[in-house]
Amino acid sequence: MKKLTYIFVGIAVILGVYFLFSTTEEYYIPKPEALLKINLPDSNSTFHAIDNFTFSHSNSAVVLSDDNVNYSIYYPDYDVKIKFYHALSLNLEVDRFYFEKEMNSHINQSYDYAEVPIENKELNIYGILYFLEGVDVATSASFFINDNIENIVSGNIEFSTSIDYQILPQNRIMKMEVLKFIESFRWIEIDE
Repeated sequence: MKKLTYIFVGIAVILGVYFLFSTTEEYYIPKPEALLKINLPDSNSTFHAIDNFTFSHSNSAVVLSDDNVNYSIYYPDYDVKIKFYHALSLNLEVDRFYFEKEMNSHINQSYDYAEVPIENKELNIYGILYFLEGVDVATSASFFINDNIENIVSGNIEFSTSIDYQILPQNRIMKMEVLKFIESFRWIEIDE
């Protein structure tokens, strides 16, 4: 009988040690990353007139003016602006040269870019649009528009953060908004 007691105590100790110090790992399933909920800009547009040109923008955006030269179309859902300025030029070629020189520094930081010429002879709209691809670039789209006489409108997209993988969907949407801005752009005829 003593032998049987020792056997039961031995089995109990072995089972106790086994359950007390067992190293069974829990099976861990990580939660997937949450998808961003992105509200698209309102598809309805509003025409806006500034100085001697007009353009349309989404109804979910607001036009702001820092002064009589610098303007921005602010998209509060994305905390991003399409910043642009209007100026009179003494020499359009020189102004375009400086714009392209500035763009070359941005192009060097990007891994790809697209250069889109803007030309509408009937509406007297000329210029260039750059789309830049890459993370940590300062802007993903810049444009330069002129009337081939003296007026210049130049601008770009300005995010409140650097462009990284987390805001790529908003960046694509904003590139389309810049394209809509340029397509709706019109000079107002000024009677002198």
